[in-house]
Amino acid sequence: MPSPFATFIAELRRRRVFRVAAFYGGIAFVILQVIESSFDYLHIPEWIGSLMIVLLLLGFPVAMILAWVFDITPEGIVRTEGRPTGKPGTSNKALVAVTIMAVVFGIWGWMRDGGDTDGEIRTIAVLPLDNLSGDPEQNYFVNGMHDALISELSKISALTVRSRQSTLQYKNSDKTMPEIAAELRVDALVEGSVMLLGNRVNITTQLVNSQDEHLWANNFERDLEDVIALHQEVARTIAREIKATLTPDEETRLTTARQVNPEAYQLYLRARELIFSIDGKKELEQGLEYLNSATRLDPEFVEAHAMAAVWHVLLYWRGNDPTEQRLDAAKQALDAALRLAPDDPAVLVARGTYHFNGIPDYAQAIADFSRALALTPSNAEVHAYIGYIHRRLGDFEEALVHQMKGFKLDPGNSTMTDDIGFAYRALKDLAQAQAWFERT
Repeated sequence: MPSPFATFIAELRRRRVFRVAAFYGGIAFVILQVIESSFDYLHIPEWIGSLMIVLLLLGFPVAMILAWVFDITPEGIVRTEGRPTGKPGTSNKALVAVTIMAVVFGIWGWMRDGGDTDGEIRTIAVLPLDNLSGDPEQNYFVNGMHDALISELSKISALTVRSRQSTLQYKNSDKTMPEIAAELRVDALVEGSVMLLGNRVNITTQLVNSQDEHLWANNFERDLEDVIALHQEVARTIAREIKATLTPDEETRLTTARQVNPEAYQLYLRARELIFSIDGKKELEQGLEYLNSATRLDPEFVEAHAMAAVWHVLLYWRGNDPTEQRLDAAKQALDAALRLAPDDPAVLVARGTYHFNGIPDYAQAIADFSRALALTPSNAEVHAYIGYIHRRLGDFEEALVHQMKGFKLDPGNSTMTDDIGFAYRALKDLAQAQAWFERT
């Protein structure tokens, strides 16, 4: 006499539960491979993939219960007890088809994730550029070219670009390209050099994949007044080489560039260099002197007006000069930038900063930063700003979402890890908070 367990297994086989489980598992595997292989490429939000995975898990016991109670027969769906014996339920052909699909998608996912060294490049980092002039006085200019190139590449939605702060640690580094690529979790690295000779700017760049294979190299040169067009040309060329498709709007933004006043542009870069070493009022005021001189020389210098607005807000918000006159100066600089280019990402960030740390108007600040993020998807700073707003509003879960996104784009920025630690502490997850503080 068979044991109860053997009887139960036999009943499961008779009711085709194992076959349905295999069929469901095959379908689920295919869906998971599609999520893994396609969602980043199609820029589908992560929460949609997470929701689909949860639904698949919840659906498995439901499918097993239905398989126990019902059967699919040539006469239709009937209760298992009513199924004529000897007639097949779930088709073997369907099961074979699902298995083949699962294998195909599995191989495709494996190849996209690194099974093939010639895989797609979707994440890159621009390493600090070398100063070929040999003159330390030109470091501010070379650093500005590095930052500008990252900014232009960050406008391409098909690419994920690591932020400047995370790449600075590799200046003059002895680490190999594969080591740096692994630490930054990127598919490829851009390295190069800059030389400013008189009024001519020369940028040499090369693209190296994570296996240290040199994929492409090129040299670009233009007059300093066309330096914005130079940055755009480099970004477009890199995108073309790695087959990153530009949207029509991105194509327009990366082919439309105004000329700049060379002297004004260099003053702007000197101000921008200070933003990474701001200790207090002295540096902010020095930066504003550079920016005001730049806008006097070139009244249509959008980025200089926008940066001036941000720096006035910082002086107001940090308590260095919390006066109405300082806030009015921020508003004047912001209005000048808005008149020139209301949809420029730098202008939207300045507007968001004004509404966040100036007036404040948090709903408008989130709208401004969200619009900027749509134009520069790889901008970690904007994610951080949105996280700060939600944190100030007490919504620590939403703050954490944006801070984690910012960290993925800027994994070498200790401010990012510190902010994540504070978010976890506010959410009473002290173990995670400690881990992130230790990482900081």
